Amino acid sequence: MQRLIASIVLFFSVAAFATASEFPDSAKKAMNVFIEDMHTRHGFDAAQLRNLFARASWRPQVIRAHQRPAESLPWFKYRPRFVAEKSVRGGVEFWEQNRDLLFRVTQRYGVPAEILIAIIGVETRYGAHTGGHPVLATLATLGFGYPRRSEFYSRQLEQFLLLCRDEGLQPLALEGSYAGALGVPQFIPSSYRDFSVDFDHDGVRDLFGSLGDVLASVSNYLVRNGWDREQTRRVTPASADGGYRELLSASGEPDHRVVELRGRGIRAGQPLADDDRVALIALEGESREQLYLVHHNFYVITRYNHSLLYAMAVHQLAERIREEFQRSS
Repeated sequence: MQRLIASIVLFFSVAAFATASEFPDSAKKAMNVFIEDMHTRHGFDAAQLRNLFARASWRPQVIRAHQRPAESLPWFKYRPRFVAEKSVRGGVEFWEQNRDLLFRVTQRYGVPAEILIAIIGVETRYGAHTGGHPVLATLATLGFGYPRRSEFYSRQLEQFLLLCRDEGLQPLALEGSYAGALGVPQFIPSSYRDFSVDFDHDGVRDLFGSLGDVLASVSNYLVRNGWDREQTRRVTPASADGGYRELLSASGEPDHRVVELRGRGIRAGQPLADDDRVALIALEGESREQLYLVHHNFYVITRYNHSLLYAMAVHQLAERIREEFQRSS
């Protein structure tokens, strides 16, 4: 109890040397409603929250970043950002340096090491770039000043404050992405609270400094979103006889049997069972569209980030890392 009280006191020991007037009037109104709600539902002290937000400045740059995300690029421009030789080498080095830890995590959860490595490679270059945006200010700006996603980001701000209180974290000290994602695996606050794991049993779910916690948390996220440890195929190249646009999936959820698509002129580049469930996706190549049949575990990767481009980058980077690691071992 004394530790909890000390954490709460430390959490709220802030001085209001800036003002919430830095936010537009409409954002300040939304902020006040949010503060009263946090007081009513979660027992936060309203005056202390106002002091806390007084130190969070308006950040229009994060709104601009949301208006031009990397996922809006065509595949042939998106892919080189993440599936590059430097990223492959970094992934192989990470695997070599953390063999024992990766073995223990993969044995427990059943997610291949190359997938875990590729995810943190795409997210933060293996922990080298976790973001320089102050999370509190970022989430406040998006939650109170970005109407298109205000509901989502207001909830993430709520989850962030609860996370800081529960874990004894300092909200003003934490930096992350332009979307308020945290740590090496870039978990949004609700995912941090729901899926993070204290793998090293030190009493802290540390996604900033504990690789064990990071890798186990990514694994736990995927497993709880349906990862199938028995399924090894994620992507199969495909081609089409004639039209196929009405068959394309926007989500990657495997809702067709292979035999059905074959009957519609879709050919798999590798042998697949008639009853295998897949989705047909198309990615924009430099000269023509590239067709793929994607399987269940590919769809699970999209639960981490709903972009098909993201999931394909993770898949292809993972494959390259595994090939190079096996070649060098």
